[in-house]
Amino acid sequence: MALPRRFLSGSLFVVLCLLWTLFQAGGCCSVPEIIVLDDPLTSEEHNDLGVAYETEGKYDLAIKEYQKALKKNPSLLVSKVNLGNAYARQGKYPKAVSVYEDAVKRQTEVVPELWNNLAWVYYKLGEKTAKAEQLCREAIEADPLNRYLYWDTLGEVLTARGKTHEAIEAFRSSIITTPKGDHKTLIRTYIHLAKAYCAAGFRDKAEESINTALSYRPSEIVKEELDTLLSDVLRTCP
Repeated sequence: MALPRRFLSGSLFVVLCLLWTLFQAGGCCSVPEIIVLDDPLTSEEHNDLGVAYETEGKYDLAIKEYQKALKKNPSLLVSKVNLGNAYARQGKYPKAVSVYEDAVKRQTEVVPELWNNLAWVYYKLGEKTAKAEQLCREAIEADPLNRYLYWDTLGEVLTARGKTHEAIEAFRSSIITTPKGDHKTLIRTYIHLAKAYCAAGFRDKAEESINTALSYRPSEIVKEELDTLLSDVLRTCP
């Protein structure tokens, strides 16, 4: 996504021109008056800029842009969700929950991604897991196209609730419905499935899930995670 640089550079040029004019008129000893120009970006453009920053991993800058978008248009739900996502990616789960819950109150349309993300943050915080399960199931019902993502979140929530057998079925449903070319998602879900199998006492199936994840040729970082998980399974599973 292209950044709206023309707005930023144009505004800077105007500010510099005004400051130079005031400096010339008042002499070198004068202190020029600070000129505050109106923000030239729309709320949607601030949101797009935030998305660009978030894509680059610049979450603090992204958060500032989403906040600017919401200041101009408090009803811009996409910016509210994006703000929550940015907080969640930083591990600032309480802030993410606050933003997501406010977005749920404000939503005037069905937004399954919002429900799923709120459920996942509840799971990470270890709170409201019954509500998290409900949100996941509602997202699955409302958005069949992306249900594989919601099945995976549901599986994690169910594992946390001690419903390991239901969690295993949720992860299996996620794997079956995940697009075949989406190896990243499949690897992640097989990792979650392995943990659920281990929690249920199925060591062989946990090991099998890890080996399946490895067959998708994950990155070195993920491969290290899988190797560690495999060692843990062999050591701790019954």
